[in-house]
Amino acid sequence: MGDLKALFSLMLLDPWGGLFTFAFSLFAMAVSGVIMGRRALPLLPFIFIVWMVMGAMG
Repeated sequence: MGDLKALFSLMLLDPWGGLFTFAFSLFAMAVSGVIMGRRALPLLPFIFIVWMVMGAMG
């Protein structure tokens, strides 16, 4: 449920940026899970990192 709330708030701020952030965060989480061999990881830290990088890039 928290992931949907985060997606909603990102889409309110910037629709395309929020969609890109959510999609890239899911990809980064999947790659990290495969590398670390874990079945479950929290998504919100990945969303935060990608959103901050996008904000720094302009």
